[in-house]
Amino acid sequence: MADSPSSQELLAPKGHFFTREERRMDRLVAQWVGEEAAPDILGRFHPQPRPLSRCLAKFLHRIGQDQALLLEKIRENWSQLAGEQTSRQLHPVEIRGNTLVISAENQTYLYVLRQSPLLGVIQQRVEQLTEGSVQQCRLISPGRR
Repeated sequence: MADSPSSQELLAPKGHFFTREERRMDRLVAQWVGEEAAPDILGRFHPQPRPLSRCLAKFLHRIGQDQALLLEKIRENWSQLAGEQTSRQLHPVEIRGNTLVISAENQTYLYVLRQSPLLGVIQQRVEQLTEGSVQQCRLISPGRR
């Protein structure tokens, strides 16, 4: 049996370092099913390597970085989304779920904008820019969140 790979090589992917618990479980399964069958059974239970990009995307999503990146993208394109004059009066503040929170410079502009169809146009443009991630816009008074 000198030619055959060791059971350690068959149990886990290359570069995997066993924890104490994994070694203990490997020994228990090997005693239960026999040394010959153990590698085939145990190899399925050990974690497989994952690409770093997938781990990073999962982490960023968990801490809300996706929304921060979306908000930055909206801020960079704000004058095209809201129009030159309107972009001076409205400022994207944050993203809550699928809603963009927009702060108005003053109460009068806030009132006028709520009465006009412009908010719907801005909302459509934002939804298109964010590929549907942001679907609503909410106007708030200056200084509020």
